[in-house]
Amino acid sequence: MEGSSIGIDQGSICTTMEEAKDLALRRLGNFPEGIIVEEFVSGPEVFVSLAFDKGGSFRWGCSERIVGEESSFLIKPCLRL
Repeated sequence: MEGSSIGIDQGSICTTMEEAKDLALRRLGNFPEGIIVEEFVSGPEVFVSLAFDKGGSFRWGCSERIVGEESSFLIKPCLRL
């Protein structure tokens, strides 16, 4: 279920740990089976997938997510002091 982003909206963004804790506790009311909380990391979104067979052999692949024509969608400018 991780890749589905069920319940994510503009109200899902938190800037402090206290906000994140409060929001997570509220969202558990709608998703009692559990939620995933992720820290935003600026940069390209990439995926690495592994598929194993019963014998332990595996295949793997990777990809990068690009939203529409916006290759910099997940790259936010930052201020360095």
